[in-house]
Amino acid sequence: MSLSNDIYAQEMQRFIIGKADLNTLTLAHQRVQNARKNYISSLANYWSSYFKIRKLTLYDFENDLPLNYMIENKILNK
Repeated sequence: MSLSNDIYAQEMQRFIIGKADLNTLTLAHQRVQNARKNYISSLANYWSSYFKIRKLTLYDFENDLPLNYMIENKILNK
């Protein structure tokens, strides 16, 4: 995402001094937007997969305990 932001900033500077046209600037802006969407989508997929694995294995990887142990000892909501 940072690379696309850098490219957009460069294209903006080129547009301001008249060395780039509006189409080039628009494409750079679209790349920035796509990079942001892909980043958010990747985060969503990561956390969805994490909780799916946790549900399938019934294991809490952070506390290194089975989920049923946590429920029985009422430490799940802490």
